[in-house]
Amino acid sequence: MEAWLEGKRTVTVGNVVRFMGAKSSIGRYVNPEGNPHFIYTRFPDEKTGKPRYGQWTVRQVDMTFNPLPKRQRTNADGSLSMRHMPKGLESHPYDRSILSMEARILKLNLIELLEQPDGGDYVEYDDHGGV
Repeated sequence: MEAWLEGKRTVTVGNVVRFMGAKSSIGRYVNPEGNPHFIYTRFPDEKTGKPRYGQWTVRQVDMTFNPLPKRQRTNADGSLSMRHMPKGLESHPYDRSILSMEARILKLNLIELLEQPDGGDYVEYDDHGGV
């Protein structure tokens, strides 16, 4: 709330500790030589450069106050303004095959969340991924 009242565009809402499982840590790319067609790789950690698969990591979570795409703008009083559409123009349903960058990030976050251990597995780790 403080960030909103101060007029900030983004705010860090916290750092979360996450386990990096196979779905979010292993990927493939096309082999330029063609055989095999794909090469599988472990994605490197952005900070250390080491493979992140099977590791605990701390990830910063940022949030923006951008009103798009549903609202035109944020008014001076903090309320949101609806988009004005030309008369006669109809809205089309969303195409599920086209994912915005935000939707892609949300899907990656969901994959990461689903990889998290459940139950008592996590109690052996501190807030920074250590034992």
